[in-house]
Amino acid sequence: MSFERTFASESLLALSQDLLGVAGFDGRIQEANPALERTLGFTLGDLRRLPLLDLIHPDDRESARAAFEQSARTEANGASLTNRCRCWDGAYKWLDWRLTASPEKRVYYVAARDVTHQRALHVELLQ
Repeated sequence: MSFERTFASESLLALSQDLLGVAGFDGRIQEANPALERTLGFTLGDLRRLPLLDLIHPDDRESARAAFEQSARTEANGASLTNRCRCWDGAYKWLDWRLTASPEKRVYYVAARDVTHQRALHVELLQ
């Protein structure tokens, strides 16, 4: 089942600076807002062809998989995680994710923020 678009949902998706998307329980991205496309450099068509976990850095995949499983089990609370996500050019960006599952629709709703710059500043301050 896919996300139903309306004028209101289209407007909200387009206005948000946060990265928003819907992924099926099969791991495939079904919908993504322009901020997600801009940040990662993939078009929605590209994203629909890629399993979401394929975008996650290999060292971060197991924790991402666990967060999705937790979200599916605890629908009301969702899950959060921070990991590296691959961009179209092969570079990685650090993203803070929040996600929640809708078992009856068999989808995850995801929201993320690019925290790459903040992490770099934090590392710089530690040095």
